[in-house]
Amino acid sequence: MLSELRDRHPVAVAIACAVLQFLVTLAILLIGKSLAPPEQFGKIKLVAFVSTLVVPIVLTQLLGLWRELSLQRFRVTPLFIASLAVCIPYLLLGLRVPDGTSIGGALSVQAVHEKVDELERALRRRAPSIKRVIG
Repeated sequence: MLSELRDRHPVAVAIACAVLQFLVTLAILLIGKSLAPPEQFGKIKLVAFVSTLVVPIVLTQLLGLWRELSLQRFRVTPLFIASLAVCIPYLLLGLRVPDGTSIGGALSVQAVHEKVDELERALRRRAPSIKRVIG
């Protein structure tokens, strides 16, 4: 039944799947925020993230698309590699995102702090009597 609907109205089904994913994620975040203490919100966000992985897998199974997906046809493309390369700076820097900030903002702040620390280390190598440049 669902596979027939998928075949007759592929765009509508795709939009419905995207809306369902959005609603599930939003529900997890809103319910979690209202029920859990603020210090647990990181775990709520993790559950919301996991839902973005689980819901598509479940929908793929329900819509009968699982057999059409095959790892035998999977190829690593330059776009795939480039999309993974975006993660490298975050892994190298050990990015910590404080509450109320964005990932881009946190990355910018950490990059500036790293440059300041690098400058401070270079100054201390030249003048060991310097203890702290910025206090």
